[in-house]
Amino acid sequence: FTVNCKPGITEDVIWKRLSQITINNFEQCEVRDKAAGWIKSGWTITRFPYQTVRTQVEVRIQFTDGDTPSYRVRLTSQIKDNDCKSNQCWETYPRLLKKYADVVQEYQTSLGSNF
Repeated sequence: FTVNCKPGITEDVIWKRLSQITINNFEQCEVRDKAAGWIKSGWTITRFPYQTVRTQVEVRIQFTDGDTPSYRVRLTSQIKDNDCKSNQCWETYPRLLKKYADVVQEYQTSLGSNF
């Protein structure tokens, strides 16, 4: 999804909010490069009795014609059976765990003019 930032918010404030939301919801941050406009979290693991789901977020600046910055936020999930021990077992999981539903809204309401 895309977050179109509210007019009048400075890039420093935008960056701090993006970083804070990511850190609050994901255990670790692998990449945080303000100059490139890129944040990427590590995988957060959620175990179930027979399967494991891992979720990651990636935030990148999106260049637009206007003066207001936009960011592309992508939440990715993968799933595997617990009896498979290889890294090759992970498959795209086209769903988002319920615990991340509020993350989408948090990015949009904290920064966005989408509403």
